[in-house]
Amino acid sequence: MAALSWLVDPLAAFGTGLLPPAISADRDYKAGLYNRLPTPPSIVVIGSSRSKTIRPACINQLTGESAFNFGVNGAAAEDYLAIFRWLHRDPNSVVHEILLGVDPEALQDTEGPHRPLADSRALRGLVAGMVEPHRWNAVAEDLWSRQAIVASVRSLRYAVQGQPDLPSTRLSADGVQEYPRFDAQVRAGTFAQEEQVRGSIPGILPRYNDFARLSSRRLSLLVTMLREARDARIQVIAFVPPIHPELERAGSGGYLPIRSKETADTLRGLDRAGLLHYVEARDLASFGGDPAWYYDALHFMPANADRLVALLLGRQTVCAIQ
Repeated sequence: MAALSWLVDPLAAFGTGLLPPAISADRDYKAGLYNRLPTPPSIVVIGSSRSKTIRPACINQLTGESAFNFGVNGAAAEDYLAIFRWLHRDPNSVVHEILLGVDPEALQDTEGPHRPLADSRALRGLVAGMVEPHRWNAVAEDLWSRQAIVASVRSLRYAVQGQPDLPSTRLSADGVQEYPRFDAQVRAGTFAQEEQVRGSIPGILPRYNDFARLSSRRLSLLVTMLREARDARIQVIAFVPPIHPELERAGSGGYLPIRSKETADTLRGLDRAGLLHYVEARDLASFGGDPAWYYDALHFMPANADRLVALLLGRQTVCAIQ
């Protein structure tokens, strides 16, 4: 199984992959997409996968300015800082505004290494003081972990049987995450949205079981990013991405609503300190969102994303393209 994981390299950890990786190393993919843009963007979206459906095309339609979505899976505060520094060190950068989606999980108090950033060829090394993964522990995880083995088998199955007609997700040239299979089902009227939402909740709630406090270390990294943005005269518009009401109800008795409120209160405090502009967007009603426009309990469809963008940018109109 270790040899299979090394040869197939489904996590894109060794650079030896015989087949396309089954799990996206999207930090490096986004950096590559950014470098291939015909012109540098003026506005950039930074956040987790919960912000990856925010469309630069909608931002362009509302502002007339070019944009790029640099949201990445499982983003933590150190990712925000690393992405900002990666963007800002580009001598051709014209970024003057950042839409920053701050999830409570980005500020979770964890002591272990943040592997996705540590493994990124483009972004690692941009944030000092990070907990680095032990070399041999990391190798063992990439060779023998359940994730590596499942991903290896999935890659082999796709190679033998062929990919499905439509991939479940893909990244467009402007960094947006698309859901071709689900979108096709939505158009056909066959998308089992209630099943997708409820089915995703058991995988989300355990993240909050031990989430007793926000991390002071990660809050410090967020403040560092905001100060560097202020010094560079880059405006940061921050928001907490809204979750599906079904997830709100399911998590109402635990840490989820407490950490969500604490994250919003923290951003309001940073707004008062002049480090960002906070926009309250956790309630779908605040921007005319609809619970039906979600792929699962966390990830909203472009229809919600477009309305959210209008709120963040202070526009009264919503993008015409859906």
